[in-house]
Amino acid sequence: MYFKIKLLSKKNLNFLYKLRNHPISKKYSISKGKITFEKHIKWFNNFLKSKNKKCFIVENINGESIGYVRFIITNKTAEVSIAIIKKYQNKGLSKKILLQCEKKIKSSE
Repeated sequence: MYFKIKLLSKKNLNFLYKLRNHPISKKYSISKGKITFEKHIKWFNNFLKSKNKKCFIVENINGESIGYVRFIITNKTAEVSIAIIKKYQNKGLSKKILLQCEKKIKSSE
């Protein structure tokens, strides 16, 4: 399956909000409650400004956002979070997507 990896931008605000508040995403998140849009905007803007955090948006062949991979980098390690919309789950994509994002991280060092 074809997918494209793009660096997070302001146009992804609503997509991330919707995906983060999806019941499956909440089930596997540390914070299980619903995130308000106001809190999401604040988090989003702080995330974009951070130098040790990276987020990639995954798009399908039609340019539709289907997921994200988020990295919080400290020294030579990273905490990783990945979420994919239900339609694209259980297709073996996560590993492929994660490997592509890791290549992007390493090439930007």
